[in-house]
Amino acid sequence: MAIVKADECDFFSLELRRNGGAPMVGFTKIAYPWDVEREHVRGNSPVPLGMTDGRLAPGDGSLSANLGTYAALSSTPAWCRDSHVLTLVYSRRGQPQHRVVLTGVRFGGADESDEEGAAALKREVKFKFERIYLNGFCPLTGESESGAVL
Repeated sequence: MAIVKADECDFFSLELRRNGGAPMVGFTKIAYPWDVEREHVRGNSPVPLGMTDGRLAPGDGSLSANLGTYAALSSTPAWCRDSHVLTLVYSRRGQPQHRVVLTGVRFGGADESDEEGAAALKREVKFKFERIYLNGFCPLTGESESGAVL
């Protein structure tokens, strides 16, 4: 079973597209933390007058890939410099499917250790991303994946 944010999934599909190219598959685990940073607006009052709309603050993500997928990714020139798009579709037992799209993904390094055993060899790759779309929309701006704003 595949893992999304430490939970096992009944259905899992994760693909990576580099610069709009063909999809790459073979990933088994992903973490993509994000937050909305907000500040209180105070003026001269000790009581907050309101709050800013905030800004999206993507965290440091990680992606685990089978050794073959990692080899295909890391054997391409400038794979850490180029921008990628990660598309994840998953569901848990009895729950509807969720779609998450991360854009502006840039890789920053990998776990290059090896070990022997019955389990398939995997590599974990760290990344940063610029935007997140949950089920088609940015959670902060309401912008859709196609660029339309509601």
